[in-house]
This record gives sequence, structure tokens and C-alpha cells, in this order.
Amino acid sequence: MAAEKELKHFCKNVLYLRKKYGYTQKEMANILDISVSSLRKVEKGMIPRCITAETLYNLCYYFQISDDLIVNESLNI
Repeated sequence: MAAEKELKHFCKNVLYLRKKYGYTQKEMANILDISVSSLRKVEKGMIPRCITAETLYNLCYYFQISDDLIVNESLNI
């Protein structure tokens, strides 16, 4: 149950950050080092196999946000 909540936060936060900073899906996919189709899945709440710890690291590093924050809280509050 906790893992589902963390995945939900991750997916919503990826979408939130992309929109907040005005990135296209292609730009955000490049930041995360994933394909645009994989990013679309994430934004719809699904986690494709290509999403790894490195993806999380890329997101946190680029936006200077802790991994704990990305998976445990909603950034758009």
C-alpha cells in the first residue's frame, strides 16, 4: 500500500514539475533520460520498466529536490 502511494506521488510530481517550469514532454524526457512515450505513461500514473533509481536521481539532481520529497509528498500544494 505504501509503495502505491509513493508511485502516485512520483508520477504527479513529475507532471507538476514539467508544467511548473514550462518544459515540453520531449524536454522533460531528456532530463529524465527516458523516451517521450515512457514519460507519457508516468504522467498517466504508470511506471514503465525503464524508470529506475537513475531516473529518480536525474529528476532530483536537475530540480534540486530530495528523493524523499519526490515520493512522499505532493509538490503542488
